[in-house]
Amino acid sequence: LGLALGYRQHRSVGVLVLGIVGALVVIFSLYASRFIQTNLGIPREAVEIVGFAGLVAAAIWDWRLKAVNPA
Repeated sequence: LGLALGYRQHRSVGVLVLGIVGALVVIFSLYASRFIQTNLGIPREAVEIVGFAGLVAAAIWDWRLKAVNPA
């Protein structure tokens, strides 16, 4: 929600897309952990960390864009 509100200020679609993809990866890691471990051979925690890293990167990117383009 915060990234969507930031989009209204800086109009950068990349921030919103990165945040949505990061959130979807976290949700996927929580609800499809058996699929991840069985079929992909990747620890669920690693996928979850990648999703959280995407969310953090999107939040930092959003914050920097807002600092450059204050309302």
